[in-house]
Amino acid sequence: MTYENKTVILTGVGRPGQVGEVVARAFAERGAALALVSRTKDEVEQCAESIVAAGGRARGVFLGILAGGLFKAIVGGLLLLVAAALTVFIGIRIRPPAPAATVD
Repeated sequence: MTYENKTVILTGVGRPGQVGEVVARAFAERGAALALVSRTKDEVEQCAESIVAAGGRARGVFLGILAGGLFKAIVGGLLLLVAAALTVFIGIRIRPPAPAATVD
């Protein structure tokens, strides 16, 4: 599946090597422009920079609990991305696998 001409908003990508960063890279590899949202400013910016360095399109948006103007920060980050459509991916939820069927 391709995400060309789409923008994906991802939250929870501020910690290197965790699931959020892996998901962000997967979307970038499939052509999505990314708005990466996190409570950790330096780490989300580093993630965005590394995706851009690898040929992707990404912008880190810092939305710390104490940050003012949250709406303006989101809109400002999104305006910097060029995309025809918007795909929203908020948060990540992992469920344990279902138990395998038993064979007698």
